[in-house]
Amino acid sequence: MATTQTADKPEFRCDPSALLDCAERLRPDINRRDLEGALINARDTGCPWPWTFVITAQILASGETAYDLHNAVRNWRLTHTGRPS
Repeated sequence: MATTQTADKPEFRCDPSALLDCAERLRPDINRRDLEGALINARDTGCPWPWTFVITAQILASGETAYDLHNAVRNWRLTHTGRPS
């Protein structure tokens, strides 16, 4: 499990399994495998974990789907690399 920690900030653990467990409890309509695929896509694209965590929480809270996370990752990649996925 990767972590992010500096002298000023508390540790923030990269734990997709915990996020998936939380998503299942909060949004039973979300397909765990679809969301897991979107999280893997974010990781493989190079999205930072804090960004992935926040955008996933926003998607879950607003009633969107794993497909919307794929779109957000595509937009992140275009913004940060200038290349489409």
